[in-house]
Amino acid sequence: MKRYLPLLSIWFSGAAMAALAISFGNVRASVGDDGRLEIIYSLNGLQSGASDIVHGYANVTAVYACVNRGGNAPRAANKRTTYKHPTVGTATAQAKGNGSVTGKIFLPVPQDPSFSCPNGQTKALMSVQYSNVRVQESSSDASTAVPGTFQKTLQGTTR
Repeated sequence: MKRYLPLLSIWFSGAAMAALAISFGNVRASVGDDGRLEIIYSLNGLQSGASDIVHGYANVTAVYACVNRGGNAPRAANKRTTYKHPTVGTATAQAKGNGSVTGKIFLPVPQDPSFSCPNGQTKALMSVQYSNVRVQESSSDASTAVPGTFQKTLQGTTR
């Protein structure tokens, strides 16, 4: 029997490690009034008190326009642009005693560096859409997709 004790302890250790596999629970997302994507997630299987880093990723389509002093966005082609770019956000959270954590990640709207407005007009984010959203835990590479496309129209006045 003594010969099998080390094997049993290895098997139980492996079973305990499998039980502690890091995984995402509830994950949801929504676009805020400022156009940023807010991802709320729960993560399970961490060591109690462990600090953890989670990354959020998405593809963004942002529509920018020049807005005049009257609050209107002219439809002229040189005063409007659609910018597609990936975005990423990072959050750090500390696991509770039960090895779980609930956190938030904010993904910023990327700015189009080549788009500018003439004097007297201001560049404004008109609408934003996020697709292919996913979250990934850094130490284990556990990840999950956030189903859906998330969009918001922030300004809609055009002339």
